[in-house]
Amino acid sequence: MTNSELPPRDQAPTPFADILRELCRRTGGDCAVLVDDEGETVDYWGRLDPFSTRVFAAELAILHASARSRLGLVEEIFVRNRYRSFVIRALPEGYAFALRLPRRAASVSERALASAERQLSLEAGFPWMTRPQSRVSCRPVGIEERDSRPLSLRQGEAALSIDIIGRVKSPAEKKREQGFRVRLENGEEGTLIREPLGRWYLDDEP
Repeated sequence: MTNSELPPRDQAPTPFADILRELCRRTGGDCAVLVDDEGETVDYWGRLDPFSTRVFAAELAILHASARSRLGLVEEIFVRNRYRSFVIRALPEGYAFALRLPRRAASVSERALASAERQLSLEAGFPWMTRPQSRVSCRPVGIEERDSRPLSLRQGEAALSIDIIGRVKSPAEKKREQGFRVRLENGEEGTLIREPLGRWYLDDEP
């Protein structure tokens, strides 16, 4: 869905909206919202009308605040019901981002969440480097592929050819993922992961 097909916005988009849009694209979500420490919407992207978007985000923010008041640090809450699944994830200084997922979604890409967490934090000027290490260390990338095998990596207007060194075995719980140890045209080596939705990540681990 393009921006022109979305419900009319009630505020001008900020750079946060592009990050939230990419989060939805990589997870199959249809609405993502950045909220402040009072549960107010900072910016959003999605298929809901602005009022419903703000209500959805505020309700998750209230749930998150309630959990924090009882349990202390709560980094993430995942909610699943018969109609929808939802996740809210903490950011520095009391901020958080909320994501609405498809019906009966039982999980969400940890790589997509970690990437959005990092990008939103950096865009907001939060002290990312002082935060605890994320659960995964990777970055989303655009890949040209054939038969689910990587051919080249898009880098701006250029495309770097990929030499596949070998396959990487996925853990049993992630058997639908595909991993490739690769060498890029510029000499960089890394591990490319293709998730079930066809989204690619370059692992930053050596």
